[in-house]
This record gives sequence, structure tokens and C-alpha cells, in this order.
Amino acid sequence: MRRFLYLLTLVTFILPSAIAAPYSEQTQECIEQMKNENAAYAAKDWPQLERIARRVIQSCSGIDPDIVASAYQNISTACNETNRPKEALDAAVSCIEFSYAYSAGCHIEKIRALMALGRFAEAKASLEIAERLLRQLLSQTELCIRNARSSSERELCNVRKDGYQEDLKYIQLVREKLEVLDKSGKIHEPIQ
Repeated sequence: MRRFLYLLTLVTFILPSAIAAPYSEQTQECIEQMKNENAAYAAKDWPQLERIARRVIQSCSGIDPDIVASAYQNISTACNETNRPKEALDAAVSCIEFSYAYSAGCHIEKIRALMALGRFAEAKASLEIAERLLRQLLSQTELCIRNARSSSERELCNVRKDGYQEDLKYIQLVREKLEVLDKSGKIHEPIQ
């Protein structure tokens, strides 16, 4: 999903401004780093993804905050995938602080890290936040689909919608896992 959102960001934000005006060196570097980041994500080369995502943060600062937030999310993903939940949690928190409005994916990585750390009650609280954010983003996306001025704009909105729906499915799987943990007594407060 992250790969789709990067491509969406590239098409929606960076390329239109680049077509209207010549590429700045920073924009060119940002696009190049994003391409490398997408390739590392697709290859599931987690150490390389983490290194490149850190370069994205440096090269894309000031271009679009959502690109930087997504890079923090990719750092968190890489850390989760390489069994470093404390570092994953730190990156997820940085992502959430950087761009809260679009941080549902960052909350998902935070949930993964918290569960790996055995902090199930906190994971449950983050799950609730992620779900509310995703539902809000889905609502905004429905509006985007209805108000799209072209078929390509509608298609981009539908890609976002598909990604958010996949994230909601993951949230449901985590909720089910937390319910099992709750029944076993590992979580001391009921899941709602």
C-alpha cells in the first residue's frame, strides 16, 4: 500500500508542479530518492529501505509533509520487519507527530511495535485511533470520488480508497488478535 501512496503523491503533488516549472535540484533529488525507496520496499530489502527513507526525509523536507511522514512510516516498517520494535515505535511516533492528519498507516506500524513489545493495552488504544482516522480518510476519499473533475483524478481517489480499505481489514485482524489476548488475561481492560 505504501508504494501506491508514494506513486500517488508523486503524481498528485510533485509532478504537476514540476511540469508547471522546471525541476529544482531538491525536487529532482526527492523524486530520485522516492523511486529508490519504492524499489527497496517492493524488494522487501528492509535495511536498504530504512537507509533510503532517511535520505527521503532529508531530500524531501519542504516539498510535501506527507512524503516525509511516509518515509518515517517506512523506517518504522523496516524496523518492525527486522525485529527492532523500540526503533519502529520511535519512527512511528515521529511520523504521527509530523503529519497527524494522514498518520493512519503510522498508527498501524505503532500498533505492530507495541504488540511486539507486549504493550497490548496501548496497542488497543492506537488501534482505535487508527480506525477512526481511516474512516475519516475514507469519507474524504468518497467526497474526492464524487467531486473528481476527470477520470484520472477519480482513479487516483479510488486507489486511495482501496488502500484505506485494506488498512481497515488489517485493523480488524489486529482487533481479533487483541480480543484473543484479552480473553487470555493479557489485556486488563475490555476491548470495545
